[in-house]
Amino acid sequence: MMLESDTRKVTWLELFYDLAYVAVIAKIVHHLPEYTDHLSHYFMGLIIFIPIWWCWAGHTYFANRFERNDTFQVIAVLAQLFAVTVLITSINPLFNGHPQQFILGYFIIRLLLVVMYIREWKLNVENRTILRHLIVGFSLGSVVWISSLLFESTIMYAMLALSILIEIIVLALNSKSLKAYATTHAEHLAERTGLFTIIMLGEVVVALVVFLENATVTLENLVLSGTGFTILALMWWLYFRVSEPLIEDNPILDSQIHGYSNLLIFISIIVISTAIASWGVKDQGVIIWLTASALTLFVTTLQLILGQSSVYSNHRGLNICRYVSCFVPVVLAAIFSQADMNVLLFNSLMILWLFAINYTYNFTIFIKKIRE
Repeated sequence: MMLESDTRKVTWLELFYDLAYVAVIAKIVHHLPEYTDHLSHYFMGLIIFIPIWWCWAGHTYFANRFERNDTFQVIAVLAQLFAVTVLITSINPLFNGHPQQFILGYFIIRLLLVVMYIREWKLNVENRTILRHLIVGFSLGSVVWISSLLFESTIMYAMLALSILIEIIVLALNSKSLKAYATTHAEHLAERTGLFTIIMLGEVVVALVVFLENATVTLENLVLSGTGFTILALMWWLYFRVSEPLIEDNPILDSQIHGYSNLLIFISIIVISTAIASWGVKDQGVIIWLTASALTLFVTTLQLILGQSSVYSNHRGLNICRYVSCFVPVVLAAIFSQADMNVLLFNSLMILWLFAINYTYNFTIFIKKIRE
């Protein structure tokens, strides 16, 4: 296990592990455009990403706090990696109403995580009490989840929510002890989350490529693709280039809240991928609302994360303006739905809005450097 003074870096095994999730996310994004005509069905499909992310987060936080990088842990992580491949093959049957394989794959991943915690409990004498609580909580959550096999497929979502809720409660009850006794390496969490964000943004690139391959080569389609890529680039710029300096002194970075809030960012990226995958296939009003909701969720979540920074607390007026500006996309989407405007024009306005958002963040960084 790493010492508190050590700088925790992402390992090659973690990178290998993250790579497997590319295929899982791609499968989900492939199916979601089919459900955009029915909002309730679309949300149910989107929810499938949550247990997948929960598996990734479980491994990420374990590796962050209890990394040993010995033979046992490597084999256990590789076994999880194989279980993720099982999960990949279960996505198509799941969307067709057959969740059994998905339930089993998720259960195996969580079970392997519990095994890793049990082994850590044996070796880590100082943190045995905390580890015991986590083992019991994660085991109970896994049992609740696997028991969904006994019910109809519609019950799966309720059992999923209960399973994850149990584990979140256990983590919340032990959060102070985890922070006090199990070192959280903030720079590792930021790097790991950033790498997963890159994976998610890669799915947007894939959606753009698929559109260009299938669409007729016209000036309008090329310009539309250009607006989509510009939106993607500005999202990347806002997350990595602009926000990073403001995260450095953010007290939320080494907490569970930071990791959980990034789930909303990941979901927003999936929704924007769905919007692009729906170009030329679905109604323009649906695409506009998907784009607007995705960008609103993305920027609002990022604002909530960065809002804890001391730089922000010194600029409350500017901070309030940012919160208000987060809802510009949905306001414009409501106007566009009444005026029957097209996606290309809406995307162009979103580019201008993202430029403005980026400018205000850059202004905050500029003020910070002046004060230093």
